[in-house]
Amino acid sequence: MSELTRGSKVSAIAIVLIVIIGVAGFGIGFLMGGGLTPTTTTTTTTTTTTTTGPENTLYILTRHSTAIQNLYETEFLASDAAAEYNITDIEWQDPYDYLWGPILDEGWADVIWGGGPTTFDNLIADDYLEPLDSALMVAAGARVPDTYAGVELKRNNTAGDNMWISAATSGFGFTVNDYFCDLYGLPNATVSANWTDLASYKLAEYLPVLPTVAVSDAYRSSSVRRAYEIITQGYGWDEGWSYLARIVGNAMMPGGSSAVKEAVEQGAVGYGVTIDFYGFQSTNTNPNVKYISPSDYTIVNGDPIAISATSTQKDLAEVFVDYILSAEGQAHWLNPECLRVPVIAAAFDEPGVDTFWGPFLENVYTETAAAVIASGFEFNDTLSSATSYSYRAYFQAVFTDAQTQLVACWNAIATARANGWINDGELETFSDAMAAMLTADNFNATIGFTGGLFDIAKATELNDALHYDEDVLNHFQTEWTANAIAQYAAILATVPIAPP
Repeated sequence: MSELTRGSKVSAIAIVLIVIIGVAGFGIGFLMGGGLTPTTTTTTTTTTTTTTGPENTLYILTRHSTAIQNLYETEFLASDAAAEYNITDIEWQDPYDYLWGPILDEGWADVIWGGGPTTFDNLIADDYLEPLDSALMVAAGARVPDTYAGVELKRNNTAGDNMWISAATSGFGFTVNDYFCDLYGLPNATVSANWTDLASYKLAEYLPVLPTVAVSDAYRSSSVRRAYEIITQGYGWDEGWSYLARIVGNAMMPGGSSAVKEAVEQGAVGYGVTIDFYGFQSTNTNPNVKYISPSDYTIVNGDPIAISATSTQKDLAEVFVDYILSAEGQAHWLNPECLRVPVIAAAFDEPGVDTFWGPFLENVYTETAAAVIASGFEFNDTLSSATSYSYRAYFQAVFTDAQTQLVACWNAIATARANGWINDGELETFSDAMAAMLTADNFNATIGFTGGLFDIAKATELNDALHYDEDVLNHFQTEWTANAIAQYAAILATVPIAPP
């Protein structure tokens, strides 16, 4: 298990939160085709006995969907473990992960569940997680393998304390709506296989009226942000950001990851960047939608669960974590409301497992691990943690906040290529210039940072300040956006608009 440095907690940016409680073949490279017909799910409810004493409410901070919240709340509250500790209710909060700090500072959460390794690694660095060192937690952790597909499923701090344990695994790819693609003459799932397919100029044919891809802002989805990082790590920083610029140029931004999922399901777009289980769910909802696990670069993650260091109910939090990391709790991932790959293989043998999705996900569990290991691509979690705040700030500034200008520039490049006014090499040259990493140099002494090219070193240097210091964040983002708009305009002015 790797270690992360435990740092001192810094005050979070003042944010006004509107919190809504309770609302919230197989294998790698496989295509989930039409005609999949899952069977009806049967769930097993544990017989419980009532315990006298005060009723207890558990508070959970999560990035999991409302459907997952509802399923696990029902199953856990019906368990013997909940009855023994008289846990009778769960209250959930599911804001974007960058809003978690103030919630944890208030001591609201007992359990933190879902959001990806980088999010939880940052929580370790900010002292927000409680060591999982009790006898109950040690026993629960022992049920989970240390690694899956060569990826660590647990994380220690520098003192050697286990801080989070993966409760499920996740893959990253994109969905394709074949009906939409066939209707508009675009590449469908039988052709699309790589991340770079989402960056194709062929997907820009109907811009700016009809975007063909759905993506999320890097602030609004930790899973979609992970997909972006796979691209920039796999292809390298400069080339990766160039591909991202083209993908966002082809895209709409409907909201967070669930909104991306729904846009493809409903046929608003032909493609959507998504986590694997959203792809499975989409095929279950609409057989025209297929999930692609990209063959160029792919990884799996463990999706963590942890206990909040500010919780006043750590004993109750442990009961829930123990349940989630049991074979019984893991088996609920195989319900069509979830469709996630568990971390404990014994879950596939639990009574009542769905007779279609259980065997399907067991094959995914086995074959994905083999394919990821064979691919040889190792995602750098340390780099992700060191740059994650800078990464999403830069993405938002140059793509989200300047998307209209980006789309106009990319549309001109794509149109020139489609009409034969430029060749493939010239398309690459224009695209790389459009996405060239920006500098930020307009500073005063109060900011405390120099500008310069946004490379990995600069992203690392600025990372903490762009998260904790609102003045620094606003200063950099304002200049990055202005410079991005100027860069798009300059490239646009050089793109041929007629035959040479």
